[in-house]
Amino acid sequence: MTDTALAGASADSAAAKRPARPSRPAAKPHGQWKVDGKTPLNANETWKQEDDGLNVRERIESIYAKEGFDAIPGQDLHGRFRWWGLYTQRKPGIDGGKTATLEPHELEDKYFMLRVRIDGGALTTEQPARHRPDLRGLRP
Repeated sequence: MTDTALAGASADSAAAKRPARPSRPAAKPHGQWKVDGKTPLNANETWKQEDDGLNVRERIESIYAKEGFDAIPGQDLHGRFRWWGLYTQRKPGIDGGKTATLEPHELEDKYFMLRVRIDGGALTTEQPARHRPDLRGLRP
């Protein structure tokens, strides 16, 4: 026998003497409801199950627009509004480094930023005014 064959034979006999591996734990969740089932994965997934994020538009128009900022529950304000591209603005004078140490109610002002997707990334200043005459004359 060659040295290589002898080395392989001793490796095979050593493997036969090793104790069997303990069984592996069940697979981790994949984070996909279609794969793992409908059980919520965390607190965010729980409130997503309670109401579709797109339903908040009707509440914005019929409730929050009339009752004001203080009528907006936190789950809508910090979660579902984002489905429509609405984010609260930081209060003036708060340094960006403090955002990790302050609570949302300490950070946010009662103003919103609306994120707008622009395919291709090119938009002239005249284009929004064509669709929204009330925006004419406003500067970014």
